[in-house]
Amino acid sequence: MSSLTVGGATLADLSLDFTVPGHGIELKAGGAEIDVDDSNLEEYLNLVLDMTLGSGIAKQIKSLQDGKSQYSTTGRKADKQDSPQLCLSMISRSSHPRKSGC
Repeated sequence: MSSLTVGGATLADLSLDFTVPGHGIELKAGGAEIDVDDSNLEEYLNLVLDMTLGSGIAKQIKSLQDGKSQYSTTGRKADKQDSPQLCLSMISRSSHPRKSGC
């Protein structure tokens, strides 16, 4: 895998370590001191994905689920069928407050 390049840059040129890119949050103990190389690239990618799409956002997802379970957008008690529409509505409102009328 040593021939792997990204935009002409080698893996070593990217100066990656085991932290969340742009945030400095360690992906594992001592991560700031561990350089990403061919031997640990797969582990690094798995940890970044887990932090950004899995365990790293679990608390936010749980809060969203707890909130949506109480009331739907119509003001009535929510049921399981409301979940997809409610989640999209909440995301839309937080991203584009003027469009949603909030």
